[in-house]
Amino acid sequence: MDTTNDQSFEPARESDAPDNDHIETNLGPSLPGTSSLQLPSQQKQLSLLQLVEDCPLLELKLELETTLERFLADQKERQQEQREHKRTRLSEQQDLQRQTIDLQKRALDIQEKAMNMQERLMALMEKVMDKLN
Repeated sequence: MDTTNDQSFEPARESDAPDNDHIETNLGPSLPGTSSLQLPSQQKQLSLLQLVEDCPLLELKLELETTLERFLADQKERQQEQREHKRTRLSEQQDLQRQTIDLQKRALDIQEKAMNMQERLMALMEKVMDKLN
C-alpha cells in the first residue's frame, strides 16, 4: 500500500495552531478569591517595585550605617588618644615622684651635713671656752 499520496494526514493550518505568545491560565488575579495568589513573575515585579519604593529607606539606612561607622571609628580613636594621654600623664607623674624622692634624699643629706658641721662648731666652741677659762 502506497502512503505517499495519502491525504488523511494534513499539517495544521497556521490559524489552527496554538498561539505561543499568549497563554491563558486560571491563576490570574481576575478570578475572585485568588488575588492573594501571585505568579513568580508578579512576585519579582512586586519585589522590584518594593525595592524602588524602599530606595529612600535604603539610602537612609546606608547613610545611618555610614554615620554609625564613622562615629564608632571616631570614638575608638578618642579612646585610644585618652589611653595614650593617660599613659603619658602616668609616666610624667612617676618621673615627678622619682625627682621628688631624689630631692628629698638630697635635702636629708644636706641636713645631715649641716648637723655634722653644727656639732663640730659646738665642739670647737667648747675648746675655745675651755682655753679661755
